[in-house]
Amino acid sequence: MTRLSLAAAVLAAIALPSPSALATGRAAALPPVQVTASRAELGIDDVLAGVTVLTRADIERSQAPDVLELLRRVSGLDLARTGGSGSSTSVFLRGTNSNHVLVLIDGVRVASANTGAFAWEHLPVDQIERIEIVRGPRAAYWGSDALGGVIAITTRRAAAPSASLRAGRWGRHAAHGGWGFDDGTTALSVHAGAEAFDGFNATRPGNFSFDPDRDGYDNRNLALRARHALGDHVLGFSAYATRADIAFDRGETDARNDAIAFTWQGPLAEGWTHELLVGHGGERLDTPAFAQAFRTERVQLDWIHRVALGDTLRSVFGYNGTDERGGNRDTASGRDVYRRARRNHALFASLQGDPAPFHYELALRRDDSSQFGGATTAQAAAGFAFDAGRLYASWGQGFRQPNFNELYSPGFGGSFAGNPDLAPERSTNRELGLALKLGDNRFTFAAYETAIRNLIAFQGVRSQAINVNRAEIDGLEARWSRDFGPLALAVDVGTLDAVDARTGLQLLRRPKRKAGIELDVPVGDAGRFGLAWQHVGQRRDFGGDLSSYALTDLRYEHRLRGGFRLGARLGNAFDRDYELARGFATPRREWLLTVAWRGDE
Repeated sequence: MTRLSLAAAVLAAIALPSPSALATGRAAALPPVQVTASRAELGIDDVLAGVTVLTRADIERSQAPDVLELLRRVSGLDLARTGGSGSSTSVFLRGTNSNHVLVLIDGVRVASANTGAFAWEHLPVDQIERIEIVRGPRAAYWGSDALGGVIAITTRRAAAPSASLRAGRWGRHAAHGGWGFDDGTTALSVHAGAEAFDGFNATRPGNFSFDPDRDGYDNRNLALRARHALGDHVLGFSAYATRADIAFDRGETDARNDAIAFTWQGPLAEGWTHELLVGHGGERLDTPAFAQAFRTERVQLDWIHRVALGDTLRSVFGYNGTDERGGNRDTASGRDVYRRARRNHALFASLQGDPAPFHYELALRRDDSSQFGGATTAQAAAGFAFDAGRLYASWGQGFRQPNFNELYSPGFGGSFAGNPDLAPERSTNRELGLALKLGDNRFTFAAYETAIRNLIAFQGVRSQAINVNRAEIDGLEARWSRDFGPLALAVDVGTLDAVDARTGLQLLRRPKRKAGIELDVPVGDAGRFGLAWQHVGQRRDFGGDLSSYALTDLRYEHRLRGGFRLGARLGNAFDRDYELARGFATPRREWLLTVAWRGDE
């Protein structure tokens, strides 16, 4: 019996209690709105998928110095990093590869066309208003890359001034300031920040590039948002940009990332609204020590329509087009190693219904790539709501176009070269989920299976990129949380089996077992203490296994008059030595102090 089959029996048994016995579990407050999963505004409890939303309040409460520390405890996410803040960071969603998750900033695709992955290491926590994490394939709505799920980031918005300062171990310091207004018709906000990290030696003895020095990091960032109502329509604009300098044992890299979006949305008729988005995303990487420069540019056009077909039925349909350009230049000779471009046009349509107590959705999308031809993806999900929660099941397909490095890179001395004959990766996913609210107790459970065909790996002759047989992934996720009056407690556990079906080997850097505990306790009228503990099991990596580890973080926040807030965080409080990638160092015990102010408090 597979994990999914076993989970189906367990969920069926759990979902049988009588409605009268569970009536007290109905939520009194409306859930936060979540728009990413199905391109329509839905309450988070109505989405037929596993969803996590991190708000600005969650981010500030965590006092995380970077995105890795913010996301590492999210259920279903595994992270790896080759050093400290600013070092290359990979995010694995439900066991899929780091380029199997679609990342959006204000609706704009921001992954590199060269590597297929997003540079998480350069995303400043000070610029994030909200993160929505949707697990499971969403290709029928979003197209390529969304095999493991979608992570949508919304940049900061504000109607009042704000500022913050941080200082910590290893020369870490950061400053951020924001200003904004909103008069109901026009809104404008701007946020700017800078951070620096003197760092520690990113590599360990035995690493091929080991050099016992400090590998530091600098980041300057800016985000701008504007909105203006014109009749019954709203014109919107957002811009996000980072400039970073990363030191490593052999030199430095200059990295630049940006995302710009123009939106136009409003009603077209009764029960019919639309949203037009024109976006641009870009990335530049310059590494003089290797005489290498990489460029990515993507222009995006989305036109989405949402039509009510009755009280319980709606349709979401639209067009999505992208024009991608990427290249690698040898700066010593001034010659292009490769320079490529491709276009993609897609149409999609879905039906979403909620004739109580049932919910369902059906979606279909057709992509036409100038490089690979056509691809059709489908998705179906159904759910049953009862007084204390909901039970849902889903099935979906995904695909990913090879990135330009996988196709055209000459590699290193002929090894690890690209392959222009690669076929797109394709996936199929099944999931069962349950959410319950019994009094003050909240419980969520999900079981999933994912099969990826034509998986791309550098396993050919001289490690050339090839399509290998397939990867098989299955896992379980469970979370329990409860408010004990002012005290809040949450427990997460997860299991994951992600293997290369051809060799039977575990996929790299993905643990089989994870568990976490979070505790939040008030201290007096103005203070709050938090504890976060996480255990990560053994993982396979290049050259051997990575040992399991457990980390404990402590934090305290105190609110003062006049909108001021003081924070103190002790990361890795017990000074554990651990690895996220073989041969690379990680932070030991790290203290961090924060002073923040908001003008509307």
